[in-house]
Amino acid sequence: MDIFADNHLFESRDALEAEKLRLSVLYENIKLEHSTCQGEADGSSSTDSKYKDKIQRLEKKILAQQEELTELLRRKGENAQQIIDLNNKLSEMQKELNAKTRRSV
Repeated sequence: MDIFADNHLFESRDALEAEKLRLSVLYENIKLEHSTCQGEADGSSSTDSKYKDKIQRLEKKILAQQEELTELLRRKGENAQQIIDLNNKLSEMQKELNAKTRRSV
């Protein structure tokens, strides 16, 4: 069951990284477009305000994606540790079983 959760975390992390990359590229394109328009514009403040709002929204989305990615990576680490602990416990139990089997023979 932990392996399925771990795989789900990997998939979620990959999807979030792809979304983060997409948003970063979009953000850079908007910044480039904004600087190009700013050079060509006649100083229209409504255009500047529109781009600033769009950039602000994208920055918030990127921050939210980064926070979610951080949380997924933390949970992935916790799941990995839990798998290690369970494997150690299983190994101990197998040793105990082998010892009891040898004693009864």
